[in-house]
Amino acid sequence: MSSYSADSRVVIRKLQSDMPKEQLQSNALIHIFVPAFILFMMFLSPLVLNKNVYYAFEILIGFVVLSQSYRTLSIRTAGLILAMITSFAVYTQLNIVYHINKILVLNMATVAMFIGVFVLNYILIKAYLMKNSLSRNVNLLKFVGILFNIISIYCLFEYLMKFNPVFSQFFNADYHRYYSIKRGYELYRVSGPMQHPIVMGNFLIIGALLNYYLFNQLRKNLYALFMLVNVAALFLTFSRSSYIALGAGILTYLLFATRNKDNKEKSKIPMPRAIAITFSIPVILLIMMSVNTGDGSLWSTIVDRFSNAEGTASVEQRSGGIQYVLDLMFHSKPLNLLIGHGYGMISWNMRQEGTSIVLNNFYIIDNQYFTFFYEFGIVGMFILFAGIVHIIKRSFKHLNTGNVNILKFTAASFVAIMVNIIFYEGAYWTSIAFLLSFILALNTYAISKEAAA
Repeated sequence: MSSYSADSRVVIRKLQSDMPKEQLQSNALIHIFVPAFILFMMFLSPLVLNKNVYYAFEILIGFVVLSQSYRTLSIRTAGLILAMITSFAVYTQLNIVYHINKILVLNMATVAMFIGVFVLNYILIKAYLMKNSLSRNVNLLKFVGILFNIISIYCLFEYLMKFNPVFSQFFNADYHRYYSIKRGYELYRVSGPMQHPIVMGNFLIIGALLNYYLFNQLRKNLYALFMLVNVAALFLTFSRSSYIALGAGILTYLLFATRNKDNKEKSKIPMPRAIAITFSIPVILLIMMSVNTGDGSLWSTIVDRFSNAEGTASVEQRSGGIQYVLDLMFHSKPLNLLIGHGYGMISWNMRQEGTSIVLNNFYIIDNQYFTFFYEFGIVGMFILFAGIVHIIKRSFKHLNTGNVNILKFTAASFVAIMVNIIFYEGAYWTSIAFLLSFILALNTYAISKEAAA
C-alpha cells in the first residue's frame, strides 16, 4: 500500500501527543518486545516438547503483566488461562484411570502450553498491528523477512558443509539419530534452527511467500531474489510434504489473485518482469539438474523422493498411525469419542503401552489432525475444521475491502501450514505454533479498516 499522506501523519502525531504517558510507555515496550520475541521464537524455540515452550509462555504472560494498559490484551489472556485450567482439569479427571502422576500431568501441561503460546502470541501480535500504522507494520514484516533470509542462507551453507555447526549442539537425540550426518544412501537434509527438515521446510515456505509479498508491496527486486533463496533452501530439506504444501500455497495465492476482481489493473505483471520470470524458470530447472546430491541431480532426487515413496517407512508410519487412531477411537468410551482423551495423551498412551507404528521408540503418528482427533474427539475436530473454513471464507469475503496483498500472503501461508501438518504434529512444535498464530494475526489485521486505509 502507498505511504500515508501528510494530513494522515499529522493526525497520527496528534493522537500520539494526546495519549497518556503510561500508554506511550506501553507502546514503547511493545515495540521492543514484539521484534525481540519474534527473534527468540524463530531462532531459539524449535525443540519439540521441551522447556522452551514454558519459557515462551512465561515471557508472554510476563509482558501482559508489565503492559497492563492493554486492557483487551489482559482480559483475553485471563480468559485463555481460565479456559486452559478448566479444560485441563476436565481431561485430568478423565484420565484418573491411569493413576495420575507427576509425569503424566507434566506431559499434558507441556502440550497445553503449545496451545497457550499459540493463543497468547496471536493476541499480542494482533494488539501490536492494530496500534500501529500500516507503514510501521510493513517494517515489522521487513524485519521478519530479514530473519527468514538469514535462516535460508544458513541452510544453503549447511547443505554445502553437510553439517549444522551452530544449532545441532542444541538438538535432541532424534536429530543426531536421523539427520545430523549423511549415512550411506540417505540424503543430507537441512534443518537450520528448526531441528527437523519438515519443520524447516514449513518455515521456508512462509519465508518465500513473505518475500513475494514484500516484492509486490515495495517493488524491490531484491525481495524476488530472496524469495528464490528461500525456495532453494526449501528444496534442500527434501521434504515431500513441504513441496506439496508449497504447491497448495501457490494455488491458494493464484485463486485469491483471480478472485480479486476490483484490482485487476494492479495485479497485471509488467512486461520486463514477465520476461524475467519466463526466463528464470528454465534457469532454475537447469540449476536443479546440474546440482549433484551424491545420488544424482537435485531434480532427479526430488522426483525419486515421490516416485519411490510407496512402501517407505515414512508412508507406513503415517498410514499406520491413522489406522491406529481410528481403531482406538471407535473402541473408546462414548465420552472419549466425543471430547477426546486430553492434551498429549496419544504419545503418553503409546509410550505406556510400548506401541510404535514403524520405528522403535517413536511414540507419535506423524499426523496433526488424527493426533488432534484422539486428544479432543469429534467436538474438537468440528471446532478445528469450522475454524479453517471460517478463516478461508472470511478472507475471500473481504478480499476487495481489506489489504489485498497481506490477505493473499496470509491465506496462502495458512493453507500451506495446514496442508503440511497432515504429515507431522506441527502444532506441537513451539516455532510452528508461533508461526501459525503470527499468520492468523496478520490475516485478521488485513481485514480491518486500519489495514485497508
